[in-house]
Amino acid sequence: MAVAISWGDYFTTLLRGVGVDLPAWLTTGYRTALLSGNPEVRGLLDTAPQLAGLPLVVNLPACGIVMLVTWLLLRGARESSTANNVMVVVKLLALGLFIAVGVMNIEPSNYTPFAPSGFTGIH
Repeated sequence: MAVAISWGDYFTTLLRGVGVDLPAWLTTGYRTALLSGNPEVRGLLDTAPQLAGLPLVVNLPACGIVMLVTWLLLRGARESSTANNVMVVVKLLALGLFIAVGVMNIEPSNYTPFAPSGFTGIH
């Protein structure tokens, strides 16, 4: 669930980037609001819509991610394995892009002289 909450926050940030802003009561879990020291977050319990006297405070993106992963696991081991392989390839491509951009921005003059004090300066 912790990973789903993090992914939900990333998804919410992505939606904000394209102009879709979900209400705070749809992106904050009840427990988070209840235990928060931030008065604004804790105030969601009072300002959120209520159903039978209970505030509707739910992290909808995190719930959606948990449901999606559960559905994928129910589909079977082969489909789950394929999805996992696709995610690994996407991660490796992102890591490769990060390394490629980093290598292209290396300034060789910053490495001269390399370790002027020798190993004792490093250790």
